[in-house]
Amino acid sequence: MINYVIAVLAALGFAGQFCMMKLYQKHTQKNMTSSMVFSICMGITSFLLFFIMSGFTLEFTLVSFLVSLAVAIVGVLSTINSIAILSYGKVSFYSVFMMLGGMMLPYIFGIIMYSEVLSDLKLLGLIVLTGSLIMSSFDKSSAHEEKAEGQVKAEKRLRSTLVALLILSFVAFFLNGMTSVLGSIQGNAPKIWGWKVSPLYDYMALQGLCTAGVALLVFFSVFFRKKEVRNEELGSLKLITKKWALIALFGYAIISRVANLLQQYCADKVPSSVLYPITSGGTIVFSTLLALILYKEKPSRFMWLCIGITVFATVLFMLGDMFPTTYVKDFFVNLFN
Repeated sequence: MINYVIAVLAALGFAGQFCMMKLYQKHTQKNMTSSMVFSICMGITSFLLFFIMSGFTLEFTLVSFLVSLAVAIVGVLSTINSIAILSYGKVSFYSVFMMLGGMMLPYIFGIIMYSEVLSDLKLLGLIVLTGSLIMSSFDKSSAHEEKAEGQVKAEKRLRSTLVALLILSFVAFFLNGMTSVLGSIQGNAPKIWGWKVSPLYDYMALQGLCTAGVALLVFFSVFFRKKEVRNEELGSLKLITKKWALIALFGYAIISRVANLLQQYCADKVPSSVLYPITSGGTIVFSTLLALILYKEKPSRFMWLCIGITVFATVLFMLGDMFPTTYVKDFFVNLFN
């Protein structure tokens, strides 16, 4: 039971990092340069934090390094993709695909690669949570904000097609899902495949180092862009030195690393088909509550309904792990045999 509590605390941390990101974006410009500086600082902070926690030692293993490098590359690609997709103004549409990827890919990966039980309640929870996420994207309370942002962006760029929006959303689905899958590989590799991995703190330090390195390479790419674009983006760096931008920057770094640490701790203790749906569903619930408390963003009644359904789905996943009945799976297996 304690592992479920830790998973819920991880979801609270992920919700907190979204609030820090919103604060950071409020006081800086949304462009490639500021985003990469954000990732560089987060990576360096993460490395220093866990390097100290590991006793100033770093146990290097090839598996953990490759996983860390893959997580860093996926994370930077996800940031670039989010910059592109936010220009379309469909924030909720993008968020739904991102959360679904973070939930469904490790869910499927856990069942196929780790032979986790596809219980009836887990399957029902997956259906209910997916429905809740899709429903939340139709919440009218955020429509005006997205529409206004989309109109401003449209003055600078051509209006996107639905095909382009869908492609970018599916990219977000895949990238966010791969982040969760890679984390599950780090946690399960020793007992499933017998691979040696770095201890938890050392792995988190490696991940921070790789994130800073990959983001730094992308940051230098700004110097190869057109002079006007380069000067505009480099000029935006002055905003990052403002007080609230720095608070958000390092607040995000610490909160996100603690949340990832808690989730990674649970990776080999809670089935992937349970852990990642819990953190995905919990993040939605806590993000809404924190936005209400910190930013006075009052959810609509429809959004409260979605939150209630999300909580119900999360409980189903927990119960599905405790009561692993497989009547539905057995029915279809017998049907096709």
